[in-house]
Amino acid sequence: MTQTIVIEFYTRPECSLCEDATELLEIAGHHWPLDVRTVNILKDRQLYERYGNRIPVIEFDDGATLEPPITRDRLTALIRRHVQK
Repeated sequence: MTQTIVIEFYTRPECSLCEDATELLEIAGHHWPLDVRTVNILKDRQLYERYGNRIPVIEFDDGATLEPPITRDRLTALIRRHVQK
């Protein structure tokens, strides 16, 4: 069995791109074991300063990140790279 992939998902409320990325992560979770930890950047000043308007950002446990545009193909490619490790 494939090991669970830990993902930090940086987001904020009322973000349509974040909603789209959430849907992609949910779909991906049907195919791979994902542990998605959603982080609202508005609750942490440092994260807000770091990401600001660049959200949503998907960060894997090895530091690899995916920033907009987040597409199914780009997300799938990054997940597959982590599955093969």
